[in-house]
Amino acid sequence: FAIISCGGGGGGGSNNAPVVSETPTPPTPPPSLSFDQLKDRFEGYYEYQSQWGLNMINASSAYARGATGSGVTIGITDSGLDDSHVEISASRLSDDSALSYANYTPNTRQKRHGTMVASVAAGQQDKLELTPMHGVAFDANVLFVAIQLAEPDPDYDPVDLGDDDGSGNVTGAPDFTGIDNFFSQLFEIYNDLEVDIVNNSYGYSGNIIDYTEAQVRYAFPNTITEMSQIGTPDAEKTIYVWAAGNAGGYADQGVDFSSPELLPGMAHYIPEIQGHSIAVASVNENGQISDFSSRCGVAQDYCISAPGGSITAAYPTSASDTGIYVGNINDDSYNNCIQDNSCYAVTSGTSFAAPFVSGGLAVIADHFEGQLGSQEIVTRLFATANKNGIYSDKAIYGQGLMDLNAATEPVGQVSAMMSLSLSGPMSPAI
Repeated sequence: FAIISCGGGGGGGSNNAPVVSETPTPPTPPPSLSFDQLKDRFEGYYEYQSQWGLNMINASSAYARGATGSGVTIGITDSGLDDSHVEISASRLSDDSALSYANYTPNTRQKRHGTMVASVAAGQQDKLELTPMHGVAFDANVLFVAIQLAEPDPDYDPVDLGDDDGSGNVTGAPDFTGIDNFFSQLFEIYNDLEVDIVNNSYGYSGNIIDYTEAQVRYAFPNTITEMSQIGTPDAEKTIYVWAAGNAGGYADQGVDFSSPELLPGMAHYIPEIQGHSIAVASVNENGQISDFSSRCGVAQDYCISAPGGSITAAYPTSASDTGIYVGNINDDSYNNCIQDNSCYAVTSGTSFAAPFVSGGLAVIADHFEGQLGSQEIVTRLFATANKNGIYSDKAIYGQGLMDLNAATEPVGQVSAMMSLSLSGPMSPAI
């Protein structure tokens, strides 16, 4: 059962392209800055300007209020992490991270997807350097766990969960025991370490609407139990963020991409994880749903949209694997980023929309430290998302487009959200 990353696939996958850095001219701040001046200051940095998604989610407003993810830990499960890349701050990488094992030592290629994801969520900000991006929560800590992921298949092949006879009995299903135990043990690590947010930019092919609750529970009973965090107060539960999937990239094969794929869509069926499991759809630079992205569909109450098309991200290289940087190392014009592992690429996929939201949650948690618990933070994320215009279409955009300005404004301005139930699902869509 191949678990695939959500950074590509079909016709709308990862379109890695080299990024050439330019010389920035950081603005000189005045001695004392107002909110508007601080906001302008962050927007003036080359890193901020080069990562278009930061402006789309109004990140500068949150930064101007002092919310940068400080003190919050983002867990990231992915193919591997190159902790020598200049975008990855070793001082913010948890000692509990597991980057390699006796039976899996990621090579440079295998580290790329995870390093890209980590940089989008929490890549470091360096105002004086030439780097063309920083992470949404550039002061957050990262706990990274490497797992082996398969490459996206050119042909869409939904995972088989057996047959539901309509009475809750599932027959003919492959044995998912090993996989279920693996995920259960993986999530137990994050829960036991009280990690605030966990980013999952991978998943199984298959639209959630093609399965039943009985099939999902039959295949993943231990995973559901661990994600549910029974006995843990709602305010302290770890939040799980999932890439919705790139099924839209297989539209030419007749694939239904109207709802998230299996794992990101589970909250539709499983009440125990509602309120702390989020699916993320991708929007492009025009703010419209990305062609490759799965829509929010039936999981719209537990789904949100964020930038995921043409995102700038850290791109690991090595002497033996220069990837898209194919110049001659003996050539004087050879890109200098190879020498100090400071290369970047432009890439697309819901894999990169998910860490935008993981980073955004870290920013919100930083801002409301001690005031809002985990599920209240999720409720605030959803309640303050941009629901104007096209974003009112919940079947596509779910709760709307993430907005960190609205999310970090004084709570009183959106006090009505506090009356919502925090122990169950959001109100059903009409």
